[in-house]
Amino acid sequence: MQVGQKVYLEPIGDQSRISSEILECEVLKVGRKFIYINAGRREMKFHTDTLRQVTRYSPDWQIRFSLQEIEDEKEFNNLHSQLESAFRYGSRDKFTLDQLRQIKRIIDEPPKSEIKFPTEETVSVDTCICPYCGHEFNGQRAINNNLDVRIIDCSKCRKEMEVYPSVEYMCVAIDGGGEVE
Repeated sequence: MQVGQKVYLEPIGDQSRISSEILECEVLKVGRKFIYINAGRREMKFHTDTLRQVTRYSPDWQIRFSLQEIEDEKEFNNLHSQLESAFRYGSRDKFTLDQLRQIKRIIDEPPKSEIKFPTEETVSVDTCICPYCGHEFNGQRAINNNLDVRIIDCSKCRKEMEVYPSVEYMCVAIDGGGEVE
C-alpha cells in the first residue's frame, strides 16, 4: 500500500446497519503498524495487518482495494448461504447422483491456500483465480459475458492473464414435460 493509493471503505458492524454506502478514499500515510486514510473531512486510522479501523469501540470500517473485492465477498456469502440451505433437512431428493458427483469433485479440489503462487495455471468452477497472486474474482464479469475475450487483467495485482471460459448448458423440454412415448 502506498500514499495516494485509492482504497474503498466498507461499512462493518454497527455502521453496516446504518448504511451500506462504500466510501472511495485515499491513503494519506503508511506506517509499520498503521495506515491513515483521508475519508472526506476526517482522517481514519487502520491496522496494517487486519485493515480494520483503530477505535476504542467496535470498528465501523474495513479497507478494501477494489469494488470487485467487495462484490466478490457479497457473492461468496450469498452462495454459501444458498448451499447451506440446499443441503439442510429434506434435501435428499433435490440432487441427482451426477450432480452430487460434480459437487464432490469441486469439494475435493485443493483449497486455494494449498496452491503456491505464482503458478502456471488455475482451473476453477464459476470463478477465475489469478495465477500470479491467487486473487479469486468473478470471471463472467471480467470477460463482460463475451466468450471471445482471451486476455484479462487481475483486479488485484493488475497483471495480464489468458482466460479460457467454458459454458455448461442444460436443456429442458417445454411441451409435454419431457415425457417419453
